[in-house]
Amino acid sequence: MNSLLNFFPPQIIAMSCVLLSISIAPTTLTNYSSGLLCFSHFCNDYHIPKPFCMLASESILTLFITCHGMASMSMSTVHHWLLGLELWHEINGAPWCGHSTLKHAVKVMHPFPYMLLTESGTCTGCLSPSSCILMETM
Repeated sequence: MNSLLNFFPPQIIAMSCVLLSISIAPTTLTNYSSGLLCFSHFCNDYHIPKPFCMLASESILTLFITCHGMASMSMSTVHHWLLGLELWHEINGAPWCGHSTLKHAVKVMHPFPYMLLTESGTCTGCLSPSSCILMETM
């Protein structure tokens, strides 16, 4: 995005970001923002530095869906979360790294034979490393 500032006024760049945002249906935007919020919590919980969150590598994205999606979310929800993260990257002028490996992982998602649970025994979508225990479900 910074390279665009060499050619365009900030107002035009801001307007293009708004245009991208309003081009998404409100219900879809709600799903996208849920994923972005969960991803932000994931990055904070695991102390991932901000530059690694905005330019999220495929490895970090895969760990995110492993911790959140594999625990309790449907494949469709995780797919929408990733689309929201991709839009967030695009709006901020950051390259998207969620390519073929991540797409294959989402397609085969199903719960692990172990559930990720909090210490109280309830399944949660946004886990922190300190509150996570493994419990065999088979």
